[in-house]
Amino acid sequence: DKDKRLTGMVIHDDAAYALRNDPSYQQTNDVKGQIRFLEDLDKIEKQKKDKLEQEKIFRAAKSRSKTNDPEAVKLKQKAKEMQQAQFEEQRQKEANETALAAIGKPKKRKLEESTNHPHPTTTTASNGPEQISPMQPSPSSSVIANSTHPHPKKRTTLVRALNMSKNNEKEKESSTAENETDGLETACYRQCHGQFCLTPTVNHFVHEIPLDFSPFLDSLANYTPTTYERIETLLKSDHSIDRVKSLILNKHIICKDLCLYYLKRIQMTNNYYKAIIELNPHLLSEAQQIDEQINENNVNDKLLFGCVAAVKGNISVCDMYNDAGSYVLHENKMKDDASIIKKLRKQGCVILGRTNLSEWAYALSENIPSGFSAVGGQCLHPDDIREDISGSSSGSAVGIKLNLFTFSLGTETQGSILSPAIHTKHVCALKPSVNAWPKDNIIPINYDQDTCGPLARTIEDIELLH
Repeated sequence: DKDKRLTGMVIHDDAAYALRNDPSYQQTNDVKGQIRFLEDLDKIEKQKKDKLEQEKIFRAAKSRSKTNDPEAVKLKQKAKEMQQAQFEEQRQKEANETALAAIGKPKKRKLEESTNHPHPTTTTASNGPEQISPMQPSPSSSVIANSTHPHPKKRTTLVRALNMSKNNEKEKESSTAENETDGLETACYRQCHGQFCLTPTVNHFVHEIPLDFSPFLDSLANYTPTTYERIETLLKSDHSIDRVKSLILNKHIICKDLCLYYLKRIQMTNNYYKAIIELNPHLLSEAQQIDEQINENNVNDKLLFGCVAAVKGNISVCDMYNDAGSYVLHENKMKDDASIIKKLRKQGCVILGRTNLSEWAYALSENIPSGFSAVGGQCLHPDDIREDISGSSSGSAVGIKLNLFTFSLGTETQGSILSPAIHTKHVCALKPSVNAWPKDNIIPINYDQDTCGPLARTIEDIELLH
């Protein structure tokens, strides 16, 4: 194709005149296209020359001559460097392909015909269809012209993000790198001007607020792997509310160790899946109070004794923020619990923290991705990050799947509790009738439809909570 295009270039008047009788002759005014074509020829010639030189160097490198010829030593060293460069190029290519496979293929951009090439001049016969003037490019040449259209800016985000993982500078570089994520066919996609980075190892929104583990660092440092593994083994086959309560009452585990187990799992998973947006700073002291009540007579009557719950980020918990995932309300620290939280505490439940949600419970925009909030970042599906986690009670469902708490609360106006449970395996949920559960101190959308409701692992747990 390039050879055919070359025949149409006006390099010299005499040469051009002689070529006009050639069947493949074409005339074009696309000077930029001609320049690009000549540049392509130069690249091809350079590639051929480099290939010959490379073969020569590799032959010299494989030589078994024992003479210490300085020229041969230089060639062998150069061959080694070239092999290393090829290896690095292949590694980067494979890393990029892996990241693209995890996120999804980019959409093909529709290019306007008027911007790709000039419209051909047409003449209309009196008794026939439109015909292209012989002095203008044919339809086939238009396709060739399209192929030389400048490519869109290269997508460098994926390679940069994988390099961040290698260099242990994920957060620093992802906040400054230009992340061209437009066109990704995934529910996790959010175009926010280069401030969002999603790869198989990195999930980072530069403005998200990290979890504060400072109240628990000393306790976590003293929390032994043996205790963690023991609790995980005890809960592996049955993580229901009754099972947790039984383990606590029979003193197989204590509530404080259970809370540390959940905190440890949050440390391991939340940096990527973003299910939790805030931790209760008084969690361990509240767990200690539960452990001190173990010998009281009425503890067996408390349905949720020793269980650890997380609540959606639009439900008020004393001494925690109630911001619905938005910066606007992030300094909105609550002085009292919502009525539903008081009921949980009365039954012996400990509040671990608040879960991530679709910001403002989807009231912000119709185009907001499921599970994204400015405070918490993008909550991801625990089975496949390309799947839509749904919402708006996204973190409440994901945390159940990742074993970050015993059960959780969500809120629903239209589908926000049930939909995340449907999209996540091994999660059950219920939307109670409106006004069946108290809804004071919960950020509303529609008071006539809003309700709070439970998410858990089993139908029996849902029945018990309701």
